[in-house]
Amino acid sequence: MNEDLFIALYFEHKDRTGHDVLASHSVESLSTLRITCPVCLYLDKIRNTMTPELRLICLVCGKDLNRLAADLTTKPESDMWENALVDRITAGYGSKYDNSDFLVGLCDECIKDRISKGYLMEVPKE
Repeated sequence: MNEDLFIALYFEHKDRTGHDVLASHSVESLSTLRITCPVCLYLDKIRNTMTPELRLICLVCGKDLNRLAADLTTKPESDMWENALVDRITAGYGSKYDNSDFLVGLCDECIKDRISKGYLMEVPKE
C-alpha cells in the first residue's frame, strides 16, 4: 500500500471511529499492519454491501477517477477521490433535465487547465 494512501486512510479511520490502530500495534512496515478492530471490520462490511462498485471518469478528458475511500452513507460526492473533484449537481428550471441529479467528476489536471483558460472559476470561501 502506498504510504500516503495509508496515512490518509489511517486518519479517516481514526476520525470516523476514534480508534488509533497504530497505538496498539508495533508496526515494522505498512504491509505488517492488519486492522482487526471489530467495529471497523463491521463498518467496512456494511460499506461493501451498501456501496455498489462505482466507476467515474473525468467529464473533460475521460480519465478514470480513482475512489480512495467510500463513505458509509453511499454518497460518492462525500468520498475521498484521488486527484479529482466529484460532486452531485441538479439541473435547474429551463433545462429538459429539470430537477434531475447528476454525479460529475473532473480530474485535477482538467480543473487546472479549465481555470487557466477561464472556463471554470474557483469561488472564494466566505
